[in-house]
Amino acid sequence: MLLLTYAKEHGKKIDEIETAKEQYQVEANCSPELQMQMLKQTIELSQSEMQEQFDILYDSWKSGDIDAMKALLNDEDPSEALNDGDYQKYYNAMYVSRQQKMADYVMSKLKAGGKTFVVVGAMHYAAPPSIIDVLEENGYTVETLS
Repeated sequence: MLLLTYAKEHGKKIDEIETAKEQYQVEANCSPELQMQMLKQTIELSQSEMQEQFDILYDSWKSGDIDAMKALLNDEDPSEALNDGDYQKYYNAMYVSRQQKMADYVMSKLKAGGKTFVVVGAMHYAAPPSIIDVLEENGYTVETLS
């Protein structure tokens, strides 16, 4: 919200790569069993455990430590409790498809020239194939700034 507010206050054009509705739809399209498993996993975390995860995510994002972000992602995998491929379907929708769409957007902006500032969620830099992976596979060099 801080970045959106800043952009609006300074007359910067804002393009959405995806809408909030599209983001929510990924979760809504999960099977009820997977939704329950993910909800259970979330509510079983204590406040201190949740704060610790947020701190790790922030610190790893700030320092560019992709491996630490990947470790958080691995901690969230409820697939062991499901045998029907629901988690893989969710993962493909949550990360694989969305990251391809994000990378396509970035590549189109780079090809068009000019300056563009792109904001995506931190885990899109870590969850394989990450947006970084997709860009590099398409011949771009990605440099982490911290």
